[in-house]
Amino acid sequence: MRFQLSKPAMEELKQWLEEQRGQALSKSPIGIAVAYTLNIWDRLERTMTDGKFEIDNNKFENKIRKLARGRLCAAQHKAGRTTCCSGAGVNSSNG
Repeated sequence: MRFQLSKPAMEELKQWLEEQRGQALSKSPIGIAVAYTLNIWDRLERTMTDGKFEIDNNKFENKIRKLARGRLCAAQHKAGRTTCCSGAGVNSSNG
């Protein structure tokens, strides 16, 4: 099912990327992103055919969110800002 739903979109995306590779400057942000994506294209295609590969990384991002928030709080504290970090978000003020 994943393959049937993903294949047309992936083919269209690859065609667009290949067009952009010829148009975008290789050192521009879009040129770098296009080159990177085309370099890992075989791995992206595996997500369509092998169900053990996750399509997104939401599980991982949710696990590291608290760590990232803690680093942000520490960095702001070191910079002399009063910071309050809570599960609802990050609130800071100069102080």
